[in-house]
Amino acid sequence: MTTRTADDTPDASFRVIDATRREIDIEIPAAAAAREFVSALDRTAARVKLDGFRAGRAPRDMVKRILSDDLRHSVIEALAPRAIQDALRSRAVSPLEPPVIRDVRYEEGDPLRFTASFEVWPEFDLPDLRSVQVRKKAVPVGDTDVDAALDSLRQQTAVFVPVEGRGAVDGDYVAVELRTRDLQTKRFFPTDKHVLLAGHADNDPALNAHLAGIQPGDIRTFQIAYPTAHPNRKLAGKSVEHSLKALSVKARKLPDLDDEWARGLGDYAGLEDLKSRVRRELQAGRDHQARREAAEEMIQAIADRMALPLPTALVEREAEGILSEALTGPDGKTVRIPPAEFEALRAEAARRAERKVRNHMILRKIAEAERLEVSEEETDDEIRRLARSHNVPFARLRETFDAEDRRGELRTSLLLKKAVDFLARSAIMD
Repeated sequence: MTTRTADDTPDASFRVIDATRREIDIEIPAAAAAREFVSALDRTAARVKLDGFRAGRAPRDMVKRILSDDLRHSVIEALAPRAIQDALRSRAVSPLEPPVIRDVRYEEGDPLRFTASFEVWPEFDLPDLRSVQVRKKAVPVGDTDVDAALDSLRQQTAVFVPVEGRGAVDGDYVAVELRTRDLQTKRFFPTDKHVLLAGHADNDPALNAHLAGIQPGDIRTFQIAYPTAHPNRKLAGKSVEHSLKALSVKARKLPDLDDEWARGLGDYAGLEDLKSRVRRELQAGRDHQARREAAEEMIQAIADRMALPLPTALVEREAEGILSEALTGPDGKTVRIPPAEFEALRAEAARRAERKVRNHMILRKIAEAERLEVSEEETDDEIRRLARSHNVPFARLRETFDAEDRRGELRTSLLLKKAVDFLARSAIMD
């Protein structure tokens, strides 16, 4: 283990470039750089294989002459990160992104000199929150809203019953056995069984036409020429013959809107009790959303009163994420769009990124001013909630957050939510 002395201590000089950018000029003494150079040379000479010599047997002078650039980079990579961390720790400075090293000057026997650039959260003062209050919008729940919620519950509890005395109509579910033959090669595809929704807009029109009126036991044979751009690769660009045999036809039957149905959904006295609870839950949700929207309006009002310098690195990273998400299709592949549309999309991503970073800064400041905190227990509770929603064990998900160092990000997210809740409680008028 290498022992550090006072003479090894790097010299660090901090510079403020602007509200968010900082630089450190660092010089690591020649003695410390020389020891690291010798260590790197020892490691390299012990494993390198040069022409005419067995691995680890080449003369050290030859290794140093031939691999001088590699040895130089080894010294920089070993000493620079540690010197940066020591300098940041001594000033209690937390960069928003890993510092970028530039202007590196080092040759064997000399000190190692370089500059590290990074960004920090800017310092700013919030206006008096009492002076920027906004009014919460009233969003009452009407009878039609309750009826729509009840209809959704009925749709979820529908049952499927065999149809009698008729063939399939749009909206029926038809279980079929499908045999498909390539008309060019005369080969059959594997026989499949499917449950199809008759009349569905995503079905091929020819398929819907042959599902109409079909009854169990019926066989319908028809041909389709699929375009080369068809999403099913097995069918794309092929002309095929389908033989469709109906196994069953079932219709969706909605339950009656009555007391018996309501009691079957849970601890409800009857239909009127269910309606009352649905109305209360809808109203609570709308009130919560209204307060959230008012909080967003207030954040905007705060931002409008200030000229906030934004950390460039964070804005650019956010914009890249927003743009990447916008250009990713449902299949996970990148969507290709015309250059003009891409430029418009990139400009919109930049605007959204600036707004997101600005709001983040304001909420962090509010949390700091109001001394809001997130406990370890609250963080675990959120991980527990996420585990339930994703149906994974809590212990496994918590280990994932700890192993990937995501716990701090989650705590920050919870802290910002607390700041929004604070605005909703204290600065929004009913």
